[in-house]
Order: sequence, then structure tokens, then C-alpha cells
Amino acid sequence: MGNTIDDVIRSCAERYKLLLDDESAGMYRAFLGRQQEEHNYDLDLSKNERGRPAQLYFELLVDKLLLFSVLARRRKVSDEFENEKFVDSYENLELFRVKGAAAYLWDDSSLCHAYIRRIRAEKNHNLMKYTEILDELGQDPEVVLIWGAQLNYAEHIGKNRKKILK
Repeated sequence: MGNTIDDVIRSCAERYKLLLDDESAGMYRAFLGRQQEEHNYDLDLSKNERGRPAQLYFELLVDKLLLFSVLARRRKVSDEFENEKFVDSYENLELFRVKGAAAYLWDDSSLCHAYIRRIRAEKNHNLMKYTEILDELGQDPEVVLIWGAQLNYAEHIGKNRKKILK
């Protein structure tokens, strides 16, 4: 039996403590619907798709939903002082910056875990990298609406990002 978008939302909510009020759940369903439409992921975990276990696509969507929820200002992340905060300014986008594959290097453990999972999935199964996901999410219509512009890793998050402050 196949999984649904709601299964992805539940899994992400349990793992990452997503806000699941009606408005957020609707936003997550719409986002995952756009992802399904664009990529046509098969969420039936008993099957293989394109020679890969469907579980890989399920986990990819969980990670995408985590990152989307932060960009959509629905989930807080930890900063360097362990304060929970929304990423609600261009300056705060640096909290997404890749810091390495060791948890102690990251301010937020959830972002670190997503990064490490994406390294393994890219290396072992040629799936999207963490930075590629952020680039894709930066083009999502809901993210563009919230931020007022398209976002990309190199320009807005990476070490050589422009200083664009709101």
C-alpha cells in the first residue's frame, strides 16, 4: 500500500516537531502536491522506483518538507546561542549554511541531520544534495511569495552570499 502526502507530513511532524495547525497543514499539503506534480515520486514503500527503494523518495520529501517549513516561517531553528528563532530575514538565512558533516558544527541539529542524510542519498543513490534542495525550494511559489524574491544557496546562504539585509 502506498503512502500519502499526509504520511510524509506526519513523519516530518514526529521527527522535527512541525507546527500542524490547519493553516500549516494546508500549506504543507500544497507544497508536497507541487513536489509530486513536478517529480512524480512513488511513495509506495514496498516498491522500487528507477532502481531505488521508494523509501529514499519518502525520506527526500520529509527532508524537503523540513527545509520548506523553515523557509515558510512555520518552524523555528536554533541559532549559535541555542535560541529558537524563525528564519525571517535574509540575514538569518545563514542558519541553513553547510558547516560540515559533524553535528557539533551546526547550530540546529535537525538541519544537520537533513544535510547528512542528503550527503548519503546523493553519494549512494545520486539523489538531490542539500544545497540543490534549497535552490529548488527557493523557486517554490509559496517561498517566493513569503520572501518576495527567489532564493538560491550561493547568493543568499553560502559563504560568498551577497549582503542583502531587510
